[in-house]
Amino acid sequence: MAIQHRSNNDINSPLVDLEMREIEEKIQIDGADKTWWDFRPLFRNRADRYRAYMVILIGVFGQLSGNGLITYFLPILLKNAGITSQDRQLTLNFVNSVTSYIGALTGSAIIDRYGRRKILLLSTSTMIVILATVTGLLSSFGSAARANAGITMIYLFMVVFSFGWTPMQALYPAEVLSYQARAKGLAFLGIVSQVATLINTFGLPVALQKIGWKVYLIFLIWDVFELIVIYFFVVETKGLTLEEINEVFEDKSPRHYSDRLQRETRQRQTSGA
Repeated sequence: MAIQHRSNNDINSPLVDLEMREIEEKIQIDGADKTWWDFRPLFRNRADRYRAYMVILIGVFGQLSGNGLITYFLPILLKNAGITSQDRQLTLNFVNSVTSYIGALTGSAIIDRYGRRKILLLSTSTMIVILATVTGLLSSFGSAARANAGITMIYLFMVVFSFGWTPMQALYPAEVLSYQARAKGLAFLGIVSQVATLINTFGLPVALQKIGWKVYLIFLIWDVFELIVIYFFVVETKGLTLEEINEVFEDKSPRHYSDRLQRETRQRQTSGA
């Protein structure tokens, strides 16, 4: 009986040692996370830095794609387009809220079907086309029909932004961050977003006063830059497990590696069907 008891100890010992190491690691992680002001764990190595860059990308682009101009200063934009009636401005502001909600709801419903990267590329490309149209329509005074067309395009812009970017701001950072850095990473996202919001709050009023419709042109150029960055750097996380996401960011080229995983997943699904 004693021999059997020693045998069980021998068998269980490696398992106990493994569990103890996991507990110690968890304590170390939790202890480091209690230092609320220390964001260095987000930038410890190349993989962590890439994850942090994705968080920064979502935080900055999610605030500075032109949506802040419309969200905060829609009455001014309407006035510049020739709509001076306060009642009509309030009505159009309400319509903007409703249509943006519909766009965000639609994006949230299909994001798991089409993937994060594809929706970001599609929505940002469409936003560029819309901003180019708005710039042409509102760059000079014209007829009421021209002004109405410009306002319609502004509303369409917000629908497209809400479709592509609103769901992504809540989902994508949580997916790309590692387990031990997720809470601190989401706090970091809030800081980045608020810093970017300062530009909307304090910079846009001056820009609208000084250069008027040319603000649309600035955001048009910026959105082209966003599209390039998204294409070359944003990784696809659709359908990946936490372990596979870790593998993606540990790779030398995370974006290409994520594309390869997506292709392999599609091939398995096709062969299985």
